[in-house]
Amino acid sequence: MPATAFTAYAAPAELRPNIVFILADDLGYGSLGAYGANPDLVSTPNCDRLALEGLRFVNGYAPCSVCTPSRYAALTGRYCWRTSLNTGVLNTTGSLLIETNRPTIASLLKKEGYQTAAVGKWHLGFGTTDPVDFTKELNPGPLELGFDTFFDLPANHGDRTGAYVQDHWIFGLNRSSPTEPSLPYTPIQGQTAMPLNAPRRIDENVMERLTGEAVTWINARDRNHPFFLYFAPVAVHGPVTPSSATKGSSKAGIYGDWIREFDISVGEILNALEKQGLSDNTLIILSSDNGGVVRPDMVGTPEAIALKAGLKISGPFRGGKHNIWQGGLLVPFIVKWPGVVNPGAQSDALISLVDIYATLAELLKVPLSTGDWEAPDSISFAYALYGQSDVRSRRSLLVTCAYGNSGIISEGWKFIEGTHKPDMKPAALKLFGDQYKPQLYYIRQDITESNDLYQSNPEKAAFLRSELLRLRTQSATRLLQ
Repeated sequence: MPATAFTAYAAPAELRPNIVFILADDLGYGSLGAYGANPDLVSTPNCDRLALEGLRFVNGYAPCSVCTPSRYAALTGRYCWRTSLNTGVLNTTGSLLIETNRPTIASLLKKEGYQTAAVGKWHLGFGTTDPVDFTKELNPGPLELGFDTFFDLPANHGDRTGAYVQDHWIFGLNRSSPTEPSLPYTPIQGQTAMPLNAPRRIDENVMERLTGEAVTWINARDRNHPFFLYFAPVAVHGPVTPSSATKGSSKAGIYGDWIREFDISVGEILNALEKQGLSDNTLIILSSDNGGVVRPDMVGTPEAIALKAGLKISGPFRGGKHNIWQGGLLVPFIVKWPGVVNPGAQSDALISLVDIYATLAELLKVPLSTGDWEAPDSISFAYALYGQSDVRSRRSLLVTCAYGNSGIISEGWKFIEGTHKPDMKPAALKLFGDQYKPQLYYIRQDITESNDLYQSNPEKAAFLRSELLRLRTQSATRLLQ
């Protein structure tokens, strides 16, 4: 995109908004009141308030139906399958996935004078060796990618570390005796906890701790500079561990309580901004890294109990996390920017988390390079924030699932390639086998992906297959598609 294009919708030069990017974990499209959740089952007044005061996108996508690829894309403006991580997610002990010289949202904004912080879940690796030794300095890491400060979980809620990371080290690690005596922690799924002599996370208190760290940073910021906060709560990813303050508050069981926990966290961030007099000049983006967990093999899980109670985790859409169906890819996507975004507005623009990079660059009038190094897959949706249409809007979007299946969304159509990674386990292939064949849906009308048109419309299928291949090989999809 040429630099001159940035003058069309860019904010006035004197507007340098603070930016807060809230990225939920596994939050399904239908899990917020603003996206149709039954208020008798879950309570999300703070997220709903954001939607009432901001712009609600109804075609906002995660680039992938699992977390690491989507988080990578959101921070870099580049699809994760262009890296060595073609499928799945990064191991807890994986090395840093983002090259230290690759531009990120944080480094982009830091160059523009912003203070930058990351608080929450990371899951993008540390250091240069795999496996990472968490008893040593975790360098390079987020500080080398543009963040001034960092306080996060290394990977997932309930991961093997059972600890937090602050800047370059496990938080509170006894560096003279990093493994002995090891403090107890029980990770999820029968994994063996790492022997770390450091304060261990208490799962029921993690959301409160992360929220507190984010609020403290907002309050302590340098008031002479704008700031960027990347806040990535662990909710609503499993293990589902609502605090004593929310447990039992939902008729959808503890999963509904967990959604409520996320919403309370959002409210605390909003309150901190208001108390500091920052609300009127803060751009807030709220979304999720992928859809919620909705699987046919779920029995007795918190998600299954919520579904049985009537909560439509994925809204009206098919499937959820891990797969190529809409329920795993369509996510809540809300933007609030007082004085710019029309309150209570709705947009059907086709956007993705990968587009946040180019959008912020355009709003700040920062030209992006036209090569394949800086945000090559990011297309600005700034026009939508100003309530305008734009011939430069995204026409098509490439999406992937956890197991290597790809699809393309284009002008109301969705084509599914139907492939999977060669080493996909037979049990997973059996569970998700209905995804692994070429398929075609007109999702503008068939939102449940129930009427496969692959056989009856071979011309459209062939065209979209060629478009998918073009996007896969094109180095700079930010240019007009």
